[in-house]
Amino acid sequence: TGVFPSYVIELMNIGEWTGRVEEVCGALSRYYEEEDELRESVRSAVSYPVIMIGMMFIVVFVLLRQVLPVFMLVFRQLGASAGGMTQMLIGISDALSRYYLVFAVIMAAAVLLFLYFYHTRRGQQQFRRFAEHFPPTRRFTERLALMRFVNALQMMHAAGMDAYTSLDLSARIVENASVCRRIDACKALLMEGRSFSEAIGEAELFDRSEE
Repeated sequence: TGVFPSYVIELMNIGEWTGRVEEVCGALSRYYEEEDELRESVRSAVSYPVIMIGMMFIVVFVLLRQVLPVFMLVFRQLGASAGGMTQMLIGISDALSRYYLVFAVIMAAAVLLFLYFYHTRRGQQQFRRFAEHFPPTRRFTERLALMRFVNALQMMHAAGMDAYTSLDLSARIVENASVCRRIDACKALLMEGRSFSEAIGEAELFDRSEE
């Protein structure tokens, strides 16, 4: 139907393979409840500062574009000279007066990009790929992918499935390209006759801090 995330679909598939559909449903329920609580906490913590910043931006914009030119006119009529900081503000005010349409277009584009990345599936996928390569968020996305991978792998192991099949099915819920490459390397090492622990170590699936 295209309604459910790929993580839900693949984890349900694993539940069917292992005969643990009920356990998978319970785990998904807890996972998405916690994710929803976290999202609400982040939204409530961020929304107020964002609103305040937006209001401050509007106030500063009005001051620079409408109020400051009036004061500068008064200064000129009195024959007073403006200081360095005042001259800088005058330059900003002139730029806003001349190019306010450009600034408005930039702000509108920023809002549209936010809505695209936040509310559309394609935008979320593109943002996820960006987060995988952006240094401040790269490690977090890898840890999230590994957490999902390990949860699925644990269910496979508990069901008595062999290591290669467990890796193959568990890899389907991973949406991080770097982790997928390491899982593929681990599978290749298993095919060469390595033990499961040796394959995980040689493929560097987990770093030392995670081990």
